[in-house]
Amino acid sequence: MPLKDPEARKLYYKQWKAKRKEKLSIAPFIKKTEEERKESRRLSIEKYHKKNPQKAKEWQKAYTKNNPEKRLLWGAKKRSKDQSLPFDIEESDIIIPTHCPYLKIELTTTATRGSQRTSVYSLDKIVPQLGYVKGNVEVISHLANTMKSNATKEQLIEFAKTILERYG
Repeated sequence: MPLKDPEARKLYYKQWKAKRKEKLSIAPFIKKTEEERKESRRLSIEKYHKKNPQKAKEWQKAYTKNNPEKRLLWGAKKRSKDQSLPFDIEESDIIIPTHCPYLKIELTTTATRGSQRTSVYSLDKIVPQLGYVKGNVEVISHLANTMKSNATKEQLIEFAKTILERYG
């Protein structure tokens, strides 16, 4: 870098400023694609989780507890994509009752590790073939959702009749 000659120094700094100005003026207009932004965000979160595993775990627990509708929506969106089902619900379409409409048991947010998840709330597709669309979802207990998903309508009716006959 020719700093001793004043004219050369002026020219050098003038060129340097021009390059710097060009670089700075272009940088804000270089936009990332949606995939690049998602990947950048994912890597950032992953890095944080590796550095702070305990804080990340606590944050996830608190987020799940404080945002149940978002968690249910996220899971439904993922399942609808995996199963190629229609999806058009929003967070406002998910209404979490205090008790299961089918079994009348109190709904809980989470279950401790190793325990049964019978009372944990679950998002149910009323008519499974329609997917996660407005008017076709309701929040019920995990137990009720499991019973509904593993039995046909006729089997559930027969089961209910038998229970009424046996136990009044």
